[in-house]
Amino acid sequence: MRWTRRRVLRAALAGGGVALLPRAGAVAQGGGTGLLRAPKVALVIGNSRYQQAPLRNPVNDANGIAAALKSVGFSVTLGLELGRSEMRDAIRAYTGGLARSNAVGLFYFAGHGAQLAWRNYMIPLDVEIGDIQELREQGVDVNSLIDGIRKAGNPMNIIILDACRDNPFGSTRRLDQKGLSQLDAPPGTLLAYATAPGNTAADGEDAHGLYTEHLLRQIGVPEAKVEDVFKRVRLAVRRQSKGLQIPWESTSLEEDFWFVPPQALAALAAEEAERERRRELALLEKRRAEEEAERNRKRELALKEAQRVTEEAERKRREEQALREARLAEEEAARKYQQELALREKQRAQEEAERRREREQAAVRKPNAALVERLFEEELAIWERIKVSSEPGPLEDYLMRYPSGRYSELAQLRLDQVLARLGEKKIEIVSAPENPYSKGTVAANTAYKVGDYYAYREWDLLTKLELKRRKRVVTEITDTEVIYNEGRFVTDLLGNQLRFGGGAVWSPNQTVPTEFTVGRRWKTRFRVVPPKGGGTIVDLELRIADRESVTVLAGTFNAYRIEAQGWQTGMVAGNYINNSWDWKTWYAPDRVRQPVAYEWFNRNHFGRIVRAARNELVEFRQS
Repeated sequence: MRWTRRRVLRAALAGGGVALLPRAGAVAQGGGTGLLRAPKVALVIGNSRYQQAPLRNPVNDANGIAAALKSVGFSVTLGLELGRSEMRDAIRAYTGGLARSNAVGLFYFAGHGAQLAWRNYMIPLDVEIGDIQELREQGVDVNSLIDGIRKAGNPMNIIILDACRDNPFGSTRRLDQKGLSQLDAPPGTLLAYATAPGNTAADGEDAHGLYTEHLLRQIGVPEAKVEDVFKRVRLAVRRQSKGLQIPWESTSLEEDFWFVPPQALAALAAEEAERERRRELALLEKRRAEEEAERNRKRELALKEAQRVTEEAERKRREEQALREARLAEEEAARKYQQELALREKQRAQEEAERRREREQAAVRKPNAALVERLFEEELAIWERIKVSSEPGPLEDYLMRYPSGRYSELAQLRLDQVLARLGEKKIEIVSAPENPYSKGTVAANTAYKVGDYYAYREWDLLTKLELKRRKRVVTEITDTEVIYNEGRFVTDLLGNQLRFGGGAVWSPNQTVPTEFTVGRRWKTRFRVVPPKGGGTIVDLELRIADRESVTVLAGTFNAYRIEAQGWQTGMVAGNYINNSWDWKTWYAPDRVRQPVAYEWFNRNHFGRIVRAARNELVEFRQS
């Protein structure tokens, strides 16, 4: 058993691969090409021949993943049938390589895995467990892998654990907890499990396990962002297993990454890499020239010294004095020369950075406004057509086409409803509050009943004065909407706002997810029709930033904080607006279906504050 070594367009339209047009005053949404230019390094491990509970597919899975990663440019180290010391050595070499190369890293393990005291362990081939507590000494702790990655400090990591098979110790030892424990991804990392925490996955009867079979199909799909790859895998595995296996991811990625990037981005990254190579060559040539100049200077000084030795004492004294003066002059000239070189290099770097920024902005601007609007209208039309579908097919087709689409959360909710009616027994994430390595996952609560109500008070964030109080009572529920106060306020079943008492109407949107997990991020774009006429478009980027204790008049809640930032542009009552949005919302879906609190902070294009308000839950009643 041996192992061998092997955001330019961050604002891409979800599912469409086309960048949003930047607006005047907008914060830059695209990163550089750093992740695409970085080396890509992977460690792939597969263990099958366990003595107590052998598996059929992990070695096949590891071989398949290694080949797929090589085909998309990864340098792959493949380890098969490894014992504990070999796994630890391989992981140590892998994380050390990440630190040296500053590479994008991908770790994949297929085999048995288990949890103990909320920590996850990959099971080596030579494990011999007499007592389950020995798992600490004989297993390979996933946290040790994460610690090594954290120390490496490389820009991005993907960790894939296809390690949720049934009891790895056969019938001789029983585990108190099934599968793997939930673990929040550290910064810059996507953590993927073959099935939801607290559940197990089948080994599979074909050439590959069910999870890896679909992962292999998606890795090579052109222009698919890494998060979309895993979303498509999740949907495919869920449908094939009839809900008995649902993959799970936790992500804290801040930049987009593609296994097979868009051609324009790949070309831009190649150009930047070539410029970097030329800069390095120029610096090397400069160092060589400086070293040669230094050698020549030393030879000249040595010759002069020899000549001085043979001359008379007085002449020697005068020559030495002249030499000292010449040396001072040379050093001064050298200092000035180096300063001039440094200034030129700084100017050149600034000019190059400006040219690169202009090219990146040009690449972002490439799609015109008409194209962006057309794609938006196309996706909206598809969603309007399928949003009340009673068959899974149209919803699945939408989610495969738009895995991070503007209505993917709504489509997922509808698919859950349809599959439940068809008899699917969907597994659920085992998320426990006592788990110290995760802030947990909670599904959105959509079990509204007529008569539920939620009362809020609103005050001005600047003056701290209370503005008003409102009470929203559920008076009707349809297949897609929750109607309050006889229609004065309307949301969809997730709680996304659709209609307001003053007459404003929002088109379908997703500011509320189907599942709350710290690190999740998504986008939404929707139309706002104000009561005074006109219309605007709102583009938002959202993320679940944290889970924290929030105290309001209705009580103290362990709430998820969603942060949304973006822009609203268009015409209202004949006036053009271009307002920034900074919107924070706190949800505790395990206790209350509507927000615990929410804040609006909007500025116009002159930077003037147009809204700064906070709403807090005063009381609520739910059936």
